[in-house]
Amino acid sequence: MKRVIIWGTGGVLKTYLPKFGKIFDDSHFVLVGFIDSNPEKKGTILLEREICLPEEIGETDYDILVIAASKEKYGQMWEQAVNVYGMDESKIHSFTSGSYFKG
Repeated sequence: MKRVIIWGTGGVLKTYLPKFGKIFDDSHFVLVGFIDSNPEKKGTILLEREICLPEEIGETDYDILVIAASKEKYGQMWEQAVNVYGMDESKIHSFTSGSYFKG
């Protein structure tokens, strides 16, 4: 089972989550949680999971980090994930591509 974290809880997530929502009911994937750079969202609940800040993700076990952002923001968030927070770039994907959801 692949453990998935989604970074970004705004408009892109709201647009695509219904399309991919059933995937998290599948035995291949489990939604571990959400991260968002907005400190006002820290500690709030989305889909029964707490939203954390990016710097808090270091201790979480995950296989896939999905960035739910526009094309304009994706690059900036990817850079932060890799260069600021030291996340494994091979685990980072775009929410809109869906290529990581192939079991």
